[in-house]
Amino acid sequence: MREVPRFLCLLFLLSCAGTPGALVLAGGGKLPDSLFRQSLAACGTNSPIVLVFPQASSREEAGSEVTHAWTAAGAQGVSVADLSNPDAVASQILEADILWFSGGSQLKLIKELDDAHLVHAIKSRHQQGAIVGGTSAGAAAMGKIVISGEPSPGPFIRGAMEAHEGLGLCPGLIIDQHFTQRNRNHRLLTAVMDNPRHVGVGISEGTIFRVRGRQGEVLGAGPVHIYDARKAKIMGSGPRQSAERIQLSILQAGESFSW
Repeated sequence: MREVPRFLCLLFLLSCAGTPGALVLAGGGKLPDSLFRQSLAACGTNSPIVLVFPQASSREEAGSEVTHAWTAAGAQGVSVADLSNPDAVASQILEADILWFSGGSQLKLIKELDDAHLVHAIKSRHQQGAIVGGTSAGAAAMGKIVISGEPSPGPFIRGAMEAHEGLGLCPGLIIDQHFTQRNRNHRLLTAVMDNPRHVGVGISEGTIFRVRGRQGEVLGAGPVHIYDARKAKIMGSGPRQSAERIQLSILQAGESFSW
């Protein structure tokens, strides 16, 4: 990550104390209206403010589309972050109760936030208690390790699933999206085998994995796949890998997982 402006470093240090807000990680597709209503209700204020980050997408209408959903759910103020003015966005982050990241490319989103020196501001606002969430790429970007694309030259080969640095709001998790619909178990498993101290979370479309501390609860259509290799035996001679005792959990709505 690049050097962070001094005022953002101060902001981060001043806000380290407190209870972090929930992380709302959605797998993409059509999301239930209840997601937006419940997130607003969880803010603990009668006038919740939402700040939308559409930078994962190249479509100009990406920001306005989700603002309608938040407004319809009852948000009193919904703004779209304009990263051409990072100082103004940093002030908006301080005032927001919910920070929401739209879908598109997780790597594009991370690069634009990094270039604007806003990652520390987002982390600090989350530490203060703001709810942070996103759908598709916006969810995948939340981990410290982020994956994108397909394993090359193929799955279960050491280093085939390139690991990128993410926002680090849920550092013990590797998040994957559109999981069931796009058959992404091979890429997430490859990443987990390379990084067995991290738990892989594959979230289906129309599904939310809501994280508080070190526990996640499933909402919506489901399922969520969990790959846990922390007690597994990762083996293999040469580049090809094999594994024993990777734990798989398949969770439906109302079920939870702790790590």
